[in-house]
Amino acid sequence: MNQLKVNQQETILSLWKRGWSARRITRELGLNRETVGKYIPRDEAKPATPTLGSERKRPSATSAPLATQRQNRPP
Repeated sequence: MNQLKVNQQETILSLWKRGWSARRITRELGLNRETVGKYIPRDEAKPATPTLGSERKRPSATSAPLATQRQNRPP
């Protein structure tokens, strides 16, 4: 069975712990998705805090839809 070199295994784990997705690691390192999956610990939960640059803008839960904002505006 072929295995990745130790430095590649460590890179996968390091990126995973930084909050990178397996798909992103696969793309950045040019590896097969199944190969990357073998080296990501299955029992370890993914960190909740993503790294800078991987955050996506999401609408806040407190922001109301535009129609609701218009209704609440004074006449």
